[in-house]
Amino acid sequence: MRRCCSTVQSSWAIALADHPQADSRKAWYLLHSWAGIVLALAIYVVCASGCVALFVHELQLWQYPELQRIAAPAGGVVNVKAVLNEAKLAGLIQDRATLQLPRYSNGVILRLQDDSGRMAVFDPTSGALLGIKPEGFGRALRVLHSDLLLPFPWGTFLTGFLGITLMFLVLTGVVMHRRFYRDIFTLRTGRSWRLSWSDAHKLAGTWGIAFLGMMGFTGSVLGLAGLLLLQTAVVAHKGDSGKAYAEIGGKTESASGTLAPLGATAPMLARDIRGEPFIPRFFTIAHIGDEKATVTVEGERPDYLSTNDRKVFDREGRLLATPRGVGNGAGWRTYSALLPLHFAEFGDATLKFVYLLLGIAACLMPVSGILLWLDRHRRDNTMARAQHLMRGLAAGVTIGFPIAVATLFLAARLAPQWMAQQGNPVLALCSAWLATVAWALWRAEKPHVERGLLGLAGILFVLVAPVNAWVSGDAVLFALAQPLHTSHVVDGVMLALGLSLLSAYRHLKQY
Repeated sequence: MRRCCSTVQSSWAIALADHPQADSRKAWYLLHSWAGIVLALAIYVVCASGCVALFVHELQLWQYPELQRIAAPAGGVVNVKAVLNEAKLAGLIQDRATLQLPRYSNGVILRLQDDSGRMAVFDPTSGALLGIKPEGFGRALRVLHSDLLLPFPWGTFLTGFLGITLMFLVLTGVVMHRRFYRDIFTLRTGRSWRLSWSDAHKLAGTWGIAFLGMMGFTGSVLGLAGLLLLQTAVVAHKGDSGKAYAEIGGKTESASGTLAPLGATAPMLARDIRGEPFIPRFFTIAHIGDEKATVTVEGERPDYLSTNDRKVFDREGRLLATPRGVGNGAGWRTYSALLPLHFAEFGDATLKFVYLLLGIAACLMPVSGILLWLDRHRRDNTMARAQHLMRGLAAGVTIGFPIAVATLFLAARLAPQWMAQQGNPVLALCSAWLATVAWALWRAEKPHVERGLLGLAGILFVLVAPVNAWVSGDAVLFALAQPLHTSHVVDGVMLALGLSLLSAYRHLKQY
């Protein structure tokens, strides 16, 4: 550790000695370079996991293709009361329940509140319990993106600060680029390895500058929302955070103790409430079976980018309130727009694939930056032990992530019962990833480290589709003989990514 720190200090000294009269642009370059090197891998993890987190619902359908075969309810009306009665009889709910209404599949989903990470799936027409399943490995990838698998709220705060860092890198990158418009159309291939990566680094940054800035801003606000709310409570409610949460979420009455059945749910699930278009997504009932039961329906306003909207009803279906945050003003509307903007939840699958391409470009930014930094030391013959370890760490983290993701897919098919246990998807993800990092560090001073890992990642991705076909019979290989499902699309994407990684393995030039 001491040696690594001395290397960093000497590099700073060399840089400053080389530029005794450096102008502001060179100062920005130094800030950009060192901020990027120090935090590049953490930013890569957030960006890469975000690319996968975009498709968490599609991954759930791939893992459980039977969810796609549930029949849609007649007229699109969900029998909520039948679902609640079935859940009550099965002992899955007590005083409160939240139902996820049909969206990606036709099933009604109840996430169990026993910390088991499981969900109960119900038929939307009869209310029959179809099965209890783990939420799937997509949830682990979503938590990796939002919390870096760290305890709450520290992981969330860390990703928020990384969002700020990403905005800082975008700013410094813009300031130090003197030929901004020329870089947009420059990609020189067939010449030196460093020149190609340098052009790719600039291309990804210039074309994706608006996307990177938007991701940095929305990610930082979403990650630091807890701190922002605390500040709001200090200012507006004299430190009472409970009042701040109550104003945002709305207040509910206490139970009366008098039994009473739930009234008509059709008014609560209407697509137009008091002249406002509304698409219900979640149905939450408090004090089930009590006279003072209240229902909160969260959903989307298709006429707003700020899709997060909620309606509160009494037991008989009368609208009580529409809580929309502090002051019911533009601030809450802006905040509630950030989540759909960050995860592309305001568009269709095409928009998600656009986000995916831009996200891959965002992943290339820290990777290419590290490679250029290492190549500079190699050309200057200053490739010390610390730089070799940095090379191994970068290879293990960056290529280890797709290896770990492919491992999750294969484990979900080859060991479904093991993957169904709480925490095992995270264990599989971390084990594969750490093993890759350890191997890369061990081989850090040897050639072909990156190339070997790329080949392994490509093989694993290509294996996903045939393994899925062999185990479940529901894969892209059989798509011509049956209706096209989400699982077929996922298999096709995995196959394309695997072939791309194998192509990179074939053409990669070692340094």
